[in-house]
Amino acid sequence: MSPALDRRTFLLSAGALTLVGCQSSPAEPEPAPTETGSSSPAAADQGPLVIEREGGVIATEQDAQQLMDSLTTTLASGDADGLIAALALKDEQEVELWRRRAELYSSEEIFEGRFFVGSPPQDATRQTEGEVLEFPAGLVFSHQIKGCDARDVVEEMQAVYRKEGEDGQLEIVELQAPQNSFRPAPWDALDMEFLVSDHAVIAFRQEERSTAESWQASIDRGVARAMELLPVPAGQEKLLVTLLWSGAHEQVWTASEETTEVWGRAWRHFYLDPWSLASGQEVELDDDDAPAGTARTGLYADFIRGLDQVERLSAHEAAHALANQWGTRSTQWESEGFATWCEHRLGYRDLRATAGGTAAGFSDFAQRTIDGEASFFDGPDAGLDYDAAGMVFLTVDEEEGLEGVLEQARRSYQHLRREEEVQELFDRTLRRIEGA
Repeated sequence: MSPALDRRTFLLSAGALTLVGCQSSPAEPEPAPTETGSSSPAAADQGPLVIEREGGVIATEQDAQQLMDSLTTTLASGDADGLIAALALKDEQEVELWRRRAELYSSEEIFEGRFFVGSPPQDATRQTEGEVLEFPAGLVFSHQIKGCDARDVVEEMQAVYRKEGEDGQLEIVELQAPQNSFRPAPWDALDMEFLVSDHAVIAFRQEERSTAESWQASIDRGVARAMELLPVPAGQEKLLVTLLWSGAHEQVWTASEETTEVWGRAWRHFYLDPWSLASGQEVELDDDDAPAGTARTGLYADFIRGLDQVERLSAHEAAHALANQWGTRSTQWESEGFATWCEHRLGYRDLRATAGGTAAGFSDFAQRTIDGEASFFDGPDAGLDYDAAGMVFLTVDEEEGLEGVLEQARRSYQHLRREEEVQELFDRTLRRIEGA
């Protein structure tokens, strides 16, 4: 009988994606509020901690390394049947997902993936020579889309491992799929194609090829402009943009359809250490210069009209992705306000031109935000919420300049601001709007 799988959900792992969506409004397209992890060079040299005891069958670091190398090589070779067998997959959806991944990672140069095997628990080693050793532990799939990810994005699973006899090879006999609200990625579920430009990787279905080709320059330009304004983590030079469609939620994620017109999405991905995650620990990178996360983004081809809008939304979504380098704990109004301010700073929208209307609804926006009783979009006018949130960052910009805004954003994404600080910012913003 296989040991029971540990069914913990790691809230910072690939199983807990935070969705950021960008929604339309009567005036401007408006956004709203996703895999995880990263490997550091130091972590990659450490290897799993393996418990060895005298006598009996033991799982060694060499056993784990051989299994990791075998899984990674099988994936890169495109041997789908071999990978499915090695992962002991039985669920039809998981079989199809990994079959697609084997094809994708062997044929698309922009995708790189590798596996990390977790440590056995301390009581896992059998004492009787010749017995079969079985133990539950983590398995992490770590991957990058070249140029889009400064660090590895990781996906944490729970597995049961087996080793038969002292000379046997470590193998997986049972694997639990990640508990992930937005897994699979679109390319895990459907045939997708890719266009690569200087600042973007565009993923799309074959039926959206003409749209992808016509949008490519505008997407690239919007991302490039955001990267000129904001700090860019080392190793990241592009944004992953998927062309989504109105049925994407149901077709890819078997989730209910959007009830409102949504123009863009951003999925947060947290950078965690894969060795630690495979061993059941949520360890963030301890390098001060290492980014905390990124985002994969999407634009809805069914709703967006005009290349100007494509460029503006690409800059907005790029702002979300770049801001996640500072942390992943911003509130919705902070993340959307920062991205909306970026649009203003880049000349895509004029927050000052709408200041009169913003002033009329700002107190309600501020009260709902402070009270925490309603989501960002529960107000009478979602577009006004975007303008109000953007005006907070614009106020900082006008009083303290670009560096002041970036410092406020860092504090927002690291969740360092106290309620009284937020209230003081709102008061400053309202006085400035009313005096305009």
